[in-house]
Amino acid sequence: MSHPTRNLLYGLTSLLVITVVGMVGYHLAGWTWSDSLYMVIISIFTVGYGEIHPVQGEFLRDFTMLLIVLGCFSVIFVSGSLVQFLTEGQI
Repeated sequence: MSHPTRNLLYGLTSLLVITVVGMVGYHLAGWTWSDSLYMVIISIFTVGYGEIHPVQGEFLRDFTMLLIVLGCFSVIFVSGSLVQFLTEGQI
């Protein structure tokens, strides 16, 4: 497997793992799966519509901050890998 393809797969995998871990974290905090997915998506892609439920407690607030940071890094990595994949003539 070529370097750009491998980077793209690593990035997409990390994005998927962060999404699943985020959903599980919010679900354990008592949120529905749908609300958890919505919160993860608006956090990772920094949309900032606002929370469906209040983010109460220090743990949930820290979890959300970590999710935002890791999610943004992952999205940036996927974007860069996609550009690398396209510019090196892999398609």
